Amino acid sequence: LGANAPSMVALARDAPEGADELVTTMVGALFAGPAPLTPPAALKKAMLVRASSRARGTGAASRLLLTVLHSLTPQEADIALRRLVTELRGTDLRGALIRLVTRSQRPNSPPAPMQPHELMVSLHRLDVESSQDLRNAIEAVSECFQSRRVFTPESMASALAVLCEDSTLPKLLMRTAIQALAAAPELRNRLVDLLGRLTARQIWTREDLWPGFLLLARNAVPASCGILLQLPPRHLQDALTKHPQLKVPLQAEVRAHPSGVSRDALELLGLSGGGGGGG
Repeated sequence: LGANAPSMVALARDAPEGADELVTTMVGALFAGPAPLTPPAALKKAMLVRASSRARGTGAASRLLLTVLHSLTPQEADIALRRLVTELRGTDLRGALIRLVTRSQRPNSPPAPMQPHELMVSLHRLDVESSQDLRNAIEAVSECFQSRRVFTPESMASALAVLCEDSTLPKLLMRTAIQALAAAPELRNRLVDLLGRLTARQIWTREDLWPGFLLLARNAVPASCGILLQLPPRHLQDALTKHPQLKVPLQAEVRAHPSGVSRDALELLGLSGGGGGGG
């Protein structure tokens, strides 16, 4: 048939639902692989329409999408991502995510639909109102962490910086930041900067994110001590109650850099008797 044959477009557009496997096999034979051709616009559209009509959760849409994944626009990729995350698991999901950010090896191919940090941002902005949606998003982010050669520490840090500016902070923000520190300790200073920006946004008002903020701060000591000492007294007390092991490094930070530490912080750390700094 060939890539540009009208009959290929007609097959993708008009074949009955029971022929999905045949359509996927034929289109995939032309447009899948490490150096795929770019499908004609009409064929790509037909595959997208076909995928959008399939019931969620069956996997049919994802199998159809995989054949043209590399040729999607950023907007199309963002929509497709929702189906992929819902329907694919494990290495199948990881492979699909990698394909979305990988340019075809064929000469003169268009750019990949998304950059790695853009895909990670999109994953965090998915609707995760149901517990299953939340689990799916967590798995997708974890698959990115398993592909560090593609989703590099730099892309992780860039995604977190973008998400930190969202008007509504995503539910997975702190979980991903904690994963990033564990996977790439060299990001410590950038993640401490993230903590500072979240402090300015009064992160303690988000009950779902506040525990993760404290856990990241604990894991990032001593670099995070300065941020913790800037917390309002009530929230610094909460940090010390939830993570009492913070007290010793915070006391050391005050002794090393006493200037500007509040009297309330000194009292909470047991240093108000003159062993710390000014108030």
